Amino acid sequence: MRDYTESEKWYLEAKSIREKLLGKNHPDYLKCLKNLGLLYYYSGDYDRAEMTYIESKTILQETLGKEQPDYAECLNGLAAVNMARSNFEAAEQYFLEGRAIREKVLGKEHPDYAGNLNNLGYLYRLMGQYEKSEQYFLEAKL
Repeated sequence: MRDYTESEKWYLEAKSIREKLLGKNHPDYLKCLKNLGLLYYYSGDYDRAEMTYIESKTILQETLGKEQPDYAECLNGLAAVNMARSNFEAAEQYFLEGRAIREKVLGKEHPDYAGNLNNLGYLYRLMGQYEKSEQYFLEAKL
């Protein structure tokens, strides 16, 4: 419904409750961060989206390590923020790191891996690298 202010209020309250009851390392707290990151991204508040994704990424790295799907999802969020800011090189690095994690952990047949390829295709299209773009779109299709 695009009532970002109201949504933020509820997400922040849920985040605060989960932090107090469960701690920052709990998966439910991390879900709140993910939802806040998406909210900030979709509302165009890229600074807060980035800070939220970085917080989530740091917690995941310290608790579960880098080689797991939630970490790759944080990288995807950071890539999207950088792509929206036209910081294509940073977006590329985040997408490529996420792709490598998803390939290793989930395999090439997983939908999240295909989604990552699609994101890379879109990024390369924005960068004017049409051959690379096509390559990733075609691989995602398979």
